[in-house]
Amino acid sequence: MFEYMISPVLMEGTLKEIVGDSMKIHLRGRLGVLTLPRYFFKGQSDLVVGDKVKFYFSYIQVVEKEGDYDINSLKIYDEVYPCLVGGKISMYNDTAVEVKVLEDSITIFVPRRWVFTQKDLNDGLSVEFYISAVELIADNRRNNNEINNSRRYAV
Repeated sequence: MFEYMISPVLMEGTLKEIVGDSMKIHLRGRLGVLTLPRYFFKGQSDLVVGDKVKFYFSYIQVVEKEGDYDINSLKIYDEVYPCLVGGKISMYNDTAVEVKVLEDSITIFVPRRWVFTQKDLNDGLSVEFYISAVELIADNRRNNNEINNSRRYAV
């Protein structure tokens, strides 16, 4: 089987929903939606819907055998560092693929073109991809307040 090179790249997104210990991030450019456990977020704990975030993410590759993935490294490191993670395709259609990571409550929903495979897609296929912890890009709330205050006092 031809092996593809999947490499993590720095992605940006917007925090769209926070429910309990889970956060939903929409990737910039309408490239997908990720639902991640809250421990993925490194830094300030007062997340607000609308915050801009960054993290490493890669294309998804269908694999014959599941590897020995250690998602625990994402829980212990305080820096944004990519980690190889495995999961299974839980849903697919003509335009999108949903992947669930078995070890945790991680759901990835991306365009179908993000999946490298030489097989026909099926539910339950094993996949792997890179992902990292999530970091706040900038505190938009503070920046918006500074802009509003500067306008208020402008001559």
